[in-house]
Amino acid sequence: MSNLATIRDRIEQQLVDTTNAIWATGLIDEGLRQALAEFSLSIPVHQITTLTLSSDTYELDISAISGLLGVARLWLPYTAASPENPPNWRPFDHWRDNDILYLGEYQGQSGDVARIFYTAGQTIEDLDSATATTLTGPQESILITGGAGFAALSRSLDLGEQVTLGARVAKEIQAWGEARLERFRALVAAEANRLALVGRSAVGLPPLDRWDRDGWGWS
Repeated sequence: MSNLATIRDRIEQQLVDTTNAIWATGLIDEGLRQALAEFSLSIPVHQITTLTLSSDTYELDISAISGLLGVARLWLPYTAASPENPPNWRPFDHWRDNDILYLGEYQGQSGDVARIFYTAGQTIEDLDSATATTLTGPQESILITGGAGFAALSRSLDLGEQVTLGARVAKEIQAWGEARLERFRALVAAEANRLALVGRSAVGLPPLDRWDRDGWGWS
């Protein structure tokens, strides 16, 4: 996988500014952050972690989970050496402002292990202290399109304040950036749809009608 330096280089190539004569690296990195945040909302990373309860409690502190976007499921208690079957799924309320899972009427016991299934933001190695790049190669190309678009919009704003260059140049760069972002969002949507199809189970699908014998289409 690529790191910040290689992804930044590819954005500079899209901007036709490989020497950073126009776009400073800080501006490019900020555009990359914006694209990464938007990408993560549609295509987050699916992660699993465990936490050990330090006391009997109705609240589970999840503030230690880095990059958390949302919690999907909670298995409590969980035994790694001999996982429960069926799992001990617990309902919860996610108090996002406090990074707490409220367990309602269920009280977790001190020493219990909670297995948490959650989503997190995508990361790029060396961007904001991230140690790994979580995107695939094709997804990196999508992100680069978005990063270039956001960087172009920032540059157009700066040019718009420079009277000597006139408004026409700023508008041309703005239009280019908006076109890049439109392409970026279309690619993100297509990738999200592709991943949804890849992850979909074919087991137990209801027939479409009386002519459908296999649950997938008409025979």
